[in-house]
Amino acid sequence: MRMLRTCLVFGASMLAWTAMAAPPTASDSLRLVDLTGEFDKVAANTASMDDQAKIAAFEKAMTPLAQGFYARSRKPDRYEAKVLKSLQAYPAKRDKILAVSKQFSALLAPARASFEKAFGPVHSEQPVYLLHSLGEMDGGTRDLEGKDTLVFGADGIVNYHDGQNLTPLFHQSCSTCRTKSRSASASRSGARCGKKASRPMSPLRSIPTLAIPR
Repeated sequence: MRMLRTCLVFGASMLAWTAMAAPPTASDSLRLVDLTGEFDKVAANTASMDDQAKIAAFEKAMTPLAQGFYARSRKPDRYEAKVLKSLQAYPAKRDKILAVSKQFSALLAPARASFEKAFGPVHSEQPVYLLHSLGEMDGGTRDLEGKDTLVFGADGIVNYHDGQNLTPLFHQSCSTCRTKSRSASASRSGARCGKKASRPMSPLRSIPTLAIPR
């Protein structure tokens, strides 16, 4: 079931972008913002601190990033426990998470190309974030500052896709997505999770295997 859920993430998110965006121009692109290095710095800087100091330092450094993804107000339930658990677990997973960071752009590019071959150009004014998700996700959309934003969790990718081909993560199935209509002047429709979309997508076959250190 976990693999099925991850299969839905990338394509459904791309369809949601297509539905919301204006018709793309040649200059449109998806901008990847990799924040795994920022978490790495915080983990190193807080290693010798007590728990309360770690939480305070984490909030100060990370809350301004990723349009509020790390803000306590976004996910207040057990916020401090999740921060501490993620920081404590990080040293054992650090090499693998940084390997995801290093390879991610090369993995994302063919996934986008395959999607656009089936559905047409993809455009979003929002960046695509790669970050440590505090155990929240491997990939999907999140509402950040009122806008649907594609976010990939490097920690989730390590936990759920260690050493695997990432085709399932980037392969879309709209079987649980609902069609979202565009304005009358738009030429395309998109989908977001909830109801079947009208067009299935062929598998993405050109994505390389994720090489995570053992």
